Amino acid sequence: MLHLKLFTILVLTTMAFGQPAEDADPSRDAMRSLRLKQSEIFSRIKANEDVEALRRALLADLDAYNLTYPNDINALGFAGQVAGVLGDSDAVDANYGRIMALEPARVREGLSWAAYYYTIDTPRSEAILIQLMNNAPTNLAYSMALYELYAKAMPERLEDRFNLLVKSPPGVEFHGFVTGLGSVDHDRSISYAERAHAAWPDDQTGIFYLASRLRWGARYQDALDQFERLDDELLLRDDIGVQYADCLYALHRFSESMAHLIRIQEREDVHDKSADLGIEFRLGTRPKMIETWKAEQVLREQDAARDDNPIVRMTVDGKPVLMELFENEAPLTVANFLTLAEEGFYDGSEFHRVHPGLMSQAGRRSGDQDPYGDPGYSIVNEGSRDDAREHFRGSVAMANIGPDHLIGSQFYITHFPTSHLDTKNPVFGRITEGIEHVQAMRGHERIEKIEIIRRRGHDYEFDVVLDNGSVLPRIAWKAMQASPDQRSDDP
Repeated sequence: MLHLKLFTILVLTTMAFGQPAEDADPSRDAMRSLRLKQSEIFSRIKANEDVEALRRALLADLDAYNLTYPNDINALGFAGQVAGVLGDSDAVDANYGRIMALEPARVREGLSWAAYYYTIDTPRSEAILIQLMNNAPTNLAYSMALYELYAKAMPERLEDRFNLLVKSPPGVEFHGFVTGLGSVDHDRSISYAERAHAAWPDDQTGIFYLASRLRWGARYQDALDQFERLDDELLLRDDIGVQYADCLYALHRFSESMAHLIRIQEREDVHDKSADLGIEFRLGTRPKMIETWKAEQVLREQDAARDDNPIVRMTVDGKPVLMELFENEAPLTVANFLTLAEEGFYDGSEFHRVHPGLMSQAGRRSGDQDPYGDPGYSIVNEGSRDDAREHFRGSVAMANIGPDHLIGSQFYITHFPTSHLDTKNPVFGRITEGIEHVQAMRGHERIEKIEIIRRRGHDYEFDVVLDNGSVLPRIAWKAMQASPDQRSDDP
């Protein structure tokens, strides 16, 4: 009976006043119509049709909407995007300016406004970022964007700005300065952080900023030395403590890293929800590394006792990097690498893909611009072997070159333990000397040569897989390349 009475009330209310309140919002219907027009434009773009007239009509409709609903920030942002595509600077300024007047901390819209002018009027982009930074001085995103802009397009501004900032102890804006610069140039960012630290040597905030820049520049031990100068109270702050724990993790101090993350979690007053998620992720994925590292240390002791693993010396920009190769666990991969190295395949090539703090990748033939360049064949991926070695700092592994996870000649060296790559790519060695040279890589470092210092006393013969799926001994493939009726792929 109660349900019937409620139904009757709803019917009578609808008859008297139209649809229920949540469906009677005219702004929602109007915006739905505008979004449908946007979808139509996207469909016509896919069909290679000219849509400028449709975009101008959409912008006019958005202007009308915003006159009726002047405080709808999402609609203002929508109009700003359309105006930007049309190159209508006046409309861009009007819409994004209105948003910033309503909410100065709207980061996405503020950065979109500055980005619009980045290539067409860089000083205007700078002026917008300075205005936004002044309006929201505690918002790190604006200062980071400003100093990234300086690093990319106005490097002459950096020194003058630094000299102004360093007159006071390092604060939020200086954090933005070194972080924004660090997204472009890690080493210059570290240099400025070191100079600020020299000017204010006892300032705890300045010590953290230097430690943070060293951490992101993959100088983990140097970063750890600075983090350990901080007060315990600061080390338990989420934004500082997580980076400290990451440095411990990078240096294979896994138990200490997790213990520190747990200490941060216990301080519920100092970390927010997003930080807590980051800590939970680390604690959920990293505990296995304690046992994995113990097992790896046993394997390394066995390697040392046997003392017969192949050893190569790679010279990169004049700096030696010594590598021990795991022939027992990755015999095919090691045979392929040694053969290519002996033939000079890698000589003169570059580390074409470098992510500081993660890995450095090389292995294309010198001069090859193909990001998936290979030697002309592939070999079976040994990453899923039962005895496959796992990824730690300084591990040397082959990169897969396609959806079937086949590998060819490309290899990478890890700066940080990367357990998520275990079983996917075969770890076939580790750096025994020169890891600091690898972690200092920023891209385009040149491999001068790879010398085989020691190999086992047998032939390194193996099968290769061709593009058509056929399998044959590499020695036969090599003979095919030498035949005058074959395309030569000789290194």
